[in-house]
This record gives sequence, C-alpha cells and structure tokens, in this order.
Amino acid sequence: GRIVLVDGDYVERRNIPVAGFEKNDIGLPKVLATKNAVARRFGARIKVRTIPKFTHQIEDSLFTKPDLVVVGVDDIQTRIALAAIRNESGKATIFLGFSGFQGSYLLTIPGKTSCWACIGRPSDESVSRVVAALKREGKCPPPEKTNPSPILPATVLKLVGVASMEIIKLILDKGNKIQYYCFDLMEGWVDVRFLDSDSYLKPDPECPVCNPPRGRDLAEIAGEKRIGA
Repeated sequence: GRIVLVDGDYVERRNIPVAGFEKNDIGLPKVLATKNAVARRFGARIKVRTIPKFTHQIEDSLFTKPDLVVVGVDDIQTRIALAAIRNESGKATIFLGFSGFQGSYLLTIPGKTSCWACIGRPSDESVSRVVAALKREGKCPPPEKTNPSPILPATVLKLVGVASMEIIKLILDKGNKIQYYCFDLMEGWVDVRFLDSDSYLKPDPECPVCNPPRGRDLAEIAGEKRIGA
C-alpha cells in the first residue's frame, strides 16, 4: 500500500500547536514535513508520495485511483468537486471538518450512504456550476477566498483520533464502522451514526451529485441555466 499526500500549503508557526509540526518544519511544504514525520516514526515500512500542489492544480484522475481518499479542505467548492469525482469512481471517501469546538467525520460510500453534497451543498445550482467546471477543465475549480475558521488543538486531536481508528477498521474490514460522527466540545454533545444501523445518513433522492436527473448531464443542466439567465 501507499499513502499520497496532497497540499500546496507550507508550514507556518501557527500550525505547530494544531497539526503537530516542529519548529524545524517551518517553511517546508506541509506534505514533505508530514512525510518526514512518518519516516521518523515508521521508517521505510510506509511508502509516502508527496504532491505539494493544491487540488485545482491537479488532474482529477489522481483522485479516482485511491481505494480511500480523506478530505480535509475548508473550501465548499472543492468538497463538492471531490464528492462528484469520488462518486463516479464508486469508492469510499472520508470528509473531515473542523471549526472551533466542533468537529465532524463523514464516510461516504457511493450507492449506499449520502455523499458530502447530500448534506453540505449550499444549493443545486452551486453544484451544477462546480461539476460543469470539473468536466470542462478536468480539475477541481479554484477555491473561493474565505477566512478559515479558528481551530483548537483539542478539537483536532479528538477528531483525528476517531478518524484514524475508523480508517484502520475500513482497511481491515473489521469492527462496527462509523458513518457519521459530529461533536461540540463546548456544548458537550455528540451525534454518532453507525454504518450497520438504520440511522446512518442515506443518499438524498434530490442530490444532483449522487442522484442526478436520469439521462441528464450536470454540465448540460448548468449550461442551460447560464443560457436562460
């Protein structure tokens, strides 16, 4: 097996308490600093490939090949695009979200569970625009400029701990797998949905990503909306 790390960012001082980087990592691409940390811990037992680029700089075919993709980007457009790419690939994807005291984990399996767009899309038109750009360019669209939400180390540690255990269960195909996990450390609530229970999040019949109109292409629908505007 092999791990592929994709991120165009560089390590900054503010990343050290949240992401576990060291002072010597400042200025390095985050993917390289992470690869070095894995090598120090596990040696050559784990093969790591690094791609120090942002998702919109990479052909979408890269995201169709892995058996499992873990998404931790902030941008909604990128999440929609990756949800569409992975839905077409028919392979599992994990979406992680952080904001202040809140964290969320979502496992998506095409044809069984909700995709990310089922519960996270702002509107059907926004999805159509993203997928149209994806089909036209063969890449994720550039992210919108937003101010990232503050992240607390405790939130990251809790969510990464849960995600790590779930990834192991998926690889080994053992245990009671979580499909959705959301929590708020300040308010003290947790929402957990297991994959083998009736409460897991199912596909939205009206989601334009995993349940598009029959015989219609999202890019075509988006084009019609532009012409009729």
